[in-house]
Amino acid sequence: MSHHRRRVALIVNPSSASGVRAHVGTRASNSLKRLGYQVTQVRERTVSGLRGAVRELERTGGVQAMILVGGDGLLHRVINCEPTIPLGVIPTGSGNDFARSLSIPVRSFRQALARIDRSWDAPRCVDLLEVRHAAGVTRVAGTLSLGYDALVNRVANAIRLPLGPLKYQIGLIAALFRYRPLDIRARCDGDEYTGRKLLCSVALIPTIGGGIRIVPDARNTEGCFRFLSVDAVSPLRLARLLPTVATGRHTQLSEVSIRPGTHARIELTRGAPAFGYGDGEYVGTTPFEVRVLPRALRVLA
Repeated sequence: MSHHRRRVALIVNPSSASGVRAHVGTRASNSLKRLGYQVTQVRERTVSGLRGAVRELERTGGVQAMILVGGDGLLHRVINCEPTIPLGVIPTGSGNDFARSLSIPVRSFRQALARIDRSWDAPRCVDLLEVRHAAGVTRVAGTLSLGYDALVNRVANAIRLPLGPLKYQIGLIAALFRYRPLDIRARCDGDEYTGRKLLCSVALIPTIGGGIRIVPDARNTEGCFRFLSVDAVSPLRLARLLPTVATGRHTQLSEVSIRPGTHARIELTRGAPAFGYGDGEYVGTTPFEVRVLPRALRVLA
């Protein structure tokens, strides 16, 4: 089928997954053109450059959708440009957790492209998180992580080898010897959580780190997030618990609390501010004020 009137911007992250799938952008462009799409390519490596390109595309109205060739990090940067037109995702990152949440194929760019093509006339609306912190406001499409899982993310991001989700498995182990419990006071829709915590997360999707099922029942189409609080445990206890996360069985443990919510505040009661990660990217430091933005993003999926 030919789609001569469909105009898209193809936004490519050539360094996604340490650059091993940089060729996918060219293949996607050629495939779209064969289908009759009019393609404008965007290859911006800096956040400011990408923001300027996205805003110019929105201002001129020259395209009807943006197709992202990259991972959760590229998605994170684009949603913080606050696009108003639909996004398509061809996942080529290390984690691709947002794509997984919408059952977008993560191993075949042709299947991902076919999903975009089929859903052109009926994009899905998904929720986003708005995170307020000392440095400003950041939007998150997947999970805001604080504590142990944020440290895992930091360790994984420092690994430059093209290891895919294995980077996060390495991070899980390496962080065992580096993490320190946080003295946290958190409030979620009126309920308060205080004490020494291993981590606190606010999740719209089930997985982080390329499929780690940290909040198995999270959905980004319900108008609410899942607030996860895990009490501090010893490194030995944590090492024994980690295998349960792969299957989601950790949610039954006494140290774990999960509840739905629409507004949360997380702060530390002692010590230096703690850093947080969202969509695998550094967000800022505590305190965090988080709320749901229902149906804030349209996705061709």
